[in-house]
Amino acid sequence: MENFRKILDGMNTAAICIIEKESHTIIYYNQTFKKFVPTAEISLGCYEIGLDFCEQCPVKSYEKQLEEGGVFLRNSRYFGGPVEIMVDEIMWEEMFPSYIITIIPQMASEEIRDYYIHDRAMDMVVDKICKEAICCNLTQNTYKNFKWDENNRFQCTGEGKVDEILEELVKRMLPADQRRCRKVNTAKKMESYFRNGGKCLYDELQLRTSGDDYKWISNRVLPLENVDNEDQMAVIILRDIHTRRSLQEQMRHNLAATYKAIPGGVCSIMLDDKLTMISANQEFYKMLGKQEEDYADGYLGQIHPMDRNRVAEYVHKIRENGGTIDITYRLTDIRGEIHWVQARGIPYGEANGYPVYLMLRTDITLIMAAQKQIEEEQAKFKRYADKVIDTLSNLVEFRDVDSGEHIKRTKNLTRIMLECYNRKFPEQVIEKERMEKIVLASALHDVGKITISDTILNKPGKLTEEEMEIMKTHTTKGYEIIEALDLNEDAQQKQYSMDIAKYHHERWDGNGYPEQLKGDEIPFWSQVVSIVDVYDALVSTRVYKEAYTHEQAMEMILNGECGVFNPLLLECLQDTAELLKNEYK
Repeated sequence: MENFRKILDGMNTAAICIIEKESHTIIYYNQTFKKFVPTAEISLGCYEIGLDFCEQCPVKSYEKQLEEGGVFLRNSRYFGGPVEIMVDEIMWEEMFPSYIITIIPQMASEEIRDYYIHDRAMDMVVDKICKEAICCNLTQNTYKNFKWDENNRFQCTGEGKVDEILEELVKRMLPADQRRCRKVNTAKKMESYFRNGGKCLYDELQLRTSGDDYKWISNRVLPLENVDNEDQMAVIILRDIHTRRSLQEQMRHNLAATYKAIPGGVCSIMLDDKLTMISANQEFYKMLGKQEEDYADGYLGQIHPMDRNRVAEYVHKIRENGGTIDITYRLTDIRGEIHWVQARGIPYGEANGYPVYLMLRTDITLIMAAQKQIEEEQAKFKRYADKVIDTLSNLVEFRDVDSGEHIKRTKNLTRIMLECYNRKFPEQVIEKERMEKIVLASALHDVGKITISDTILNKPGKLTEEEMEIMKTHTTKGYEIIEALDLNEDAQQKQYSMDIAKYHHERWDGNGYPEQLKGDEIPFWSQVVSIVDVYDALVSTRVYKEAYTHEQAMEMILNGECGVFNPLLLECLQDTAELLKNEYK
């Protein structure tokens, strides 16, 4: 439908409007239609905009042509001459049975075009004022009725006494309108009003029609100045505003019904020190089972004591700086039960020097309870996952005499490196939650060693080539072990753990194992643990070697003696040198 709208909007040679079938009101028009018919507005009846190629509604007037194909020709001053009109049926926005009216101007010649353009310009001027007016001599109590005809002239269609026509109008009004209009219901009263400086009389009211229905009309009385005699002249302009007022009334009733039924409550509130209540709907009071008089001392006193100061400070900031209200707090109902509510409000006026806000309140007690339950479950599952990881780490420590402290230090060094990386490269920041998962996963980097025999794992001398190949399998074995674990359905934690176990011996240049990955093919978290693992192995005493100094270890890593690492992580290693060194004091 959006593409269809764009197509219609882009048609500059055809004026198009969509008319809803049942109500015969306009629900769409393109810019070309608006250019030719400036009086066109959404929700107006098509007959209200003054189209001159039909007597009333273009659809009703041409039912016969619609049945015969829906294409016909007419002359129109609005469109500068002859127009071709096509009427067809359409389902607008897949909801509204409608007619689509396509109007294509057929300019016969430049001369005809100019005539119609000037003619149309005059019509537009008249349309802006009124096509029918009652010219009154209030001093003489006489009037003449003038109507704009097809020859572009005002013709007198009737005359009589001003008091008579005013009395006739008053009789057709509703009682409430009659009482209001009695103040100026005679020529003499009107004359007095204007001679005493009155500029204009305007009212919107309902008049009874011949069928005893009532229609909304606007009644405007304008004084005429600079006339040739001293008589007080005026013009009465009556306009049909029934469609507009009917829509407004319908909207008002809908808004009133909506306002009344908003769950949780809606209120207008003054942002003074006690949050004085101005008005509220019944749902507002119903939530807590309280009455209007319970809020006589202000809304702030109804807020839970533990939240009251926080809300007061928040309101003070809004009062000073403006903006919208969006805050969560607790209330207590008449049974003593606590309700969590979310309040949102917008400014819409002032009272006694304080801003007044329209505030919508929503009961979120169940949402907060569910959120708390989710958080408790998440915490419980995290403890479970941590225990699984700790158990496996302890198992590795039990099998490999070198691994116990190594695992603890690996976690600490991984956190130091990640924090440094975030400081140096904020555009690639690792969020705190992800960081903690990576740190936790680093504890399992050597979990695959539980599958390696003690003779190889704790051999004091150098491993043979065959033994080394067996030792290398701890990466893939660790991946398989973690893959089989249930880490509380935390897919991200599990993926970090598997990646680190499998790829922490890969190298930036592709000379690592088990898959010889290169560069960023290696998961970033595996790269971090890789460089940490090497550093700790170098500065620690193992069954097969003595420990290197911190300075020696740094030199060996930076010179590439332990393989090639990510250049960005090497920068982090240098920046954190002292922190790393302090871990071993």
